[in-house]
Amino acid sequence: KQLLLQELPSVPQILVVLGGADPRGLTAVIESAVLEFASEHKVVIVGREDSVDFAGASLHINDGVIYSPRSSFVEELAKSTLVISAAGTTSGELLFLEIPSIFIPVADNQAENARALENLDSSLVLWPDSPNFQGNLVSRVRGLLEQGRSHTLFEANHPVIDGFGAQRVASLLLG
Repeated sequence: KQLLLQELPSVPQILVVLGGADPRGLTAVIESAVLEFASEHKVVIVGREDSVDFAGASLHINDGVIYSPRSSFVEELAKSTLVISAAGTTSGELLFLEIPSIFIPVADNQAENARALENLDSSLVLWPDSPNFQGNLVSRVRGLLEQGRSHTLFEANHPVIDGFGAQRVASLLLG
């Protein structure tokens, strides 16, 4: 986290990471939405190595969007000023790192997590079934890019972790 806060990217980068599955085919919709920003921002989509867009290459460029294998996620994350992510387990990490993010529930099992994220800040989540999803995504990306790193859910001096999580879990499990 400290490395990310110290070394802001020299070229603004939008990172798209939808996890291991894309059952609704949202990668193409999101790519179309972020193409508008490709002239001023590096756009990187990290995905599964066995999908059509990522097959057979460690990296390739399509219409100004860079497709990168999932194995380079951490490296690309460190260079990103904005992340568009599935609403899965990565969302907690992104909140902790305080990288401006938009979370999209791409699979049914992410709905509960997306609702929890909405309870923290309703602007964090964009539902793919909502009317004008693509237009709303463009607007949200534009707004977050304008705000930059000033838009964070948690204050830098406010600890997200209190050190008692494991104790609470053990207490619940042991009764």
